[in-house]
Amino acid sequence: MIRDPLPRAWALLIGLSLLSAALADWSDPGRLTSILILGLGLAKARTILATYLRLAGAPFWMRGADWVLALVEVLFLGLYIVV
Repeated sequence: MIRDPLPRAWALLIGLSLLSAALADWSDPGRLTSILILGLGLAKARTILATYLRLAGAPFWMRGADWVLALVEVLFLGLYIVV
């Protein structure tokens, strides 16, 4: 088991990227696929902020980053639905 958070985060980011690529390549381009890919992007952004920028050690700033990420996610989802 990997104890250092950076290699673990790196492995998670690689896995999420592979999953995003697989969803984009192997599935029908539909709303559900797009929503799942957006969600995977949110998970990757949160991993980067929490681990590489070390916001996991600053709960106040992590909460703020979560709010911003959620707002951006809702904005992108709304734009996807409208356009």
